[in-house]
Amino acid sequence: MTPHIPERFMRRVRRHLVAASCFPDHPLLMMIQGPPGDGKSYQLAQTLREWQVALFVESGAQLSGRMEAASLDKLRGLLEAVELYCEKNPGAWPAIVLEDFDLSPAGQRDDVRYTVNSQLLTGALMNLAEGVPLHGSGRVPQRRIPIFITGNDFSILHGPLMRPGRMDIFTWEPNAAERFAVIAALIRRHIPRADDGAIHKLLKAHPRAPVAAFSAAVRACLADRALEYVTTTGSMDIEHLRHRFGDVAALDLGLDEVAAALEQSAEGPRSFLGGRR
Repeated sequence: MTPHIPERFMRRVRRHLVAASCFPDHPLLMMIQGPPGDGKSYQLAQTLREWQVALFVESGAQLSGRMEAASLDKLRGLLEAVELYCEKNPGAWPAIVLEDFDLSPAGQRDDVRYTVNSQLLTGALMNLAEGVPLHGSGRVPQRRIPIFITGNDFSILHGPLMRPGRMDIFTWEPNAAERFAVIAALIRRHIPRADDGAIHKLLKAHPRAPVAAFSAAVRACLADRALEYVTTTGSMDIEHLRHRFGDVAALDLGLDEVAAALEQSAEGPRSFLGGRR
């Protein structure tokens, strides 16, 4: 069973892709914000790849740098790579994705020093939003390249960058029906016979768990099955193990196993730096 991408999410992403590529007065940048773990980056990539879009992906952390102007140089390099790709593939449809951009130097957090790189990266995005090419690039842009930015907290970015006309802002918080459809598709990839009632019961028991928590629970169940098999048989043939566990639907997982894995993962991280209590 293929992953489910909610129609509302898919339509907003593709609308920006088309409009930003075709209309010079449409915002070049699209921000996708929302709580962590609800599939922003994954659904974005799947939505674009279904349309055969060539993705150029960079994380906010990768745009950091120790040297002055390092962030700007990395952004220029990314844009030049896209331009070179377009020259070699004139019929292609490219897009840039900046994941977790709130972790980039452009973020203005109290616990992070605001540096020259912060100013330069913010200024570069402001220029792109206004249709001004970045100085120092070896190529003159021949077409508009849509840029998608994902993150969990964009309140720390420079306010004017996000004003209407510069950035298309989309907040992704799946409603109950969308959340059920996504998680049901995820579960049925591994448990094809799971019925709606049982899945609804599982979601009701974990109303605040993000989609990623259910995915992690399924992976934990698969890991337990693999460990049990290796322990029982003594087999350490990795190719045999990959073949045996390649068809996860044949493993006959149960929703009770997924529920138990969710309970075990509910505790979350803790700090032990304060010593024993």
